[in-house]
Amino acid sequence: MCAELAATTDLRKELHRLAEAARVVSLQLDPSRRATAAQHVRDIVWSIDEYALPRLADLEAPLVAVLIGSTGAGKSTLVNSLAQARISTPGAVRPTTRHPIVWAHTRHADRYRQAFLTGYTSDEGAERRIEVVASDDPLVDHLTVIDAPDIDSVEERHRAIADELLAVADVCVFVTSAQRYADAVPWEFLRRARERGLPVVFVLNRAPVDVADAVASDYRRRLQAGRVFEDDDELVVIPEQPIDPRFDGLVADAVAEVVDRLRSMGSSSSTVVGAVRGAVADVISRAERLVTLVEFERDEVAAMRDAIDHAYAAQAEELERALDQGTL
Repeated sequence: MCAELAATTDLRKELHRLAEAARVVSLQLDPSRRATAAQHVRDIVWSIDEYALPRLADLEAPLVAVLIGSTGAGKSTLVNSLAQARISTPGAVRPTTRHPIVWAHTRHADRYRQAFLTGYTSDEGAERRIEVVASDDPLVDHLTVIDAPDIDSVEERHRAIADELLAVADVCVFVTSAQRYADAVPWEFLRRARERGLPVVFVLNRAPVDVADAVASDYRRRLQAGRVFEDDDELVVIPEQPIDPRFDGLVADAVAEVVDRLRSMGSSSSTVVGAVRGAVADVISRAERLVTLVEFERDEVAAMRDAIDHAYAAQAEELERALDQGTL
């Protein structure tokens, strides 16, 4: 145990050093490479500061499951269904969820109000607001569920928030519907989740009963072709059915499989270990790509300096010759 704690401490120190080193990187030459490098820096620093360091400091903290999906896919309805209570407010106006809704156990609620997601606040009206809903539901005893804004609406800010939430997740619950599962935009987030080594629970929501099997089969085929699908057991199909107006959710039986998956993950330390390993591997991969960009610019600068030095030397030699010959 002491060796494991020492290894965790060493890893935190090295990750902190990496974040500090990344912060000072700023390319100056090619605009496209400069933008790419800046994005790598943001991703590296955010992943380390907001996920890796806090998680390594408290491996026993509740698992964080983030619901990601297209607008209108039914994420808010799914959260309410899991809780059998109104946690998030669905609606016909899109996008519905405009800021992260955190469903957490009463014991852990303050953690998300005070020390979670730097730059977010629980103050109403704030642009970067996070809303925490406390509950004594046994499901969130070791698991926190976050309803993220949609990833494909006209609100660009929503996509950025969803990306930030994905970076702090231990589990991704990807929600789509029979009408939206073939959309192009969500695949970017699925690939990002897999790059991070996150376990993904795929939820095909609102599947028409008469074609549910056919839609699920086609969705599986697309997921396998996109190399983001590892196991048939990852896909949960929820048929189209009435919503209970008392809490804007489905009956408990409709989401029992999702509850079982999340409960199993929340009670398994291997889920956190796998997510941390994936996050560290992703940070290292991005750091290597950043190093490649820095080295490319370094080589370009060296080549430019060589050209300048050569031109300067040639002109100095010409000037010296003209002085010697008295022809200046």
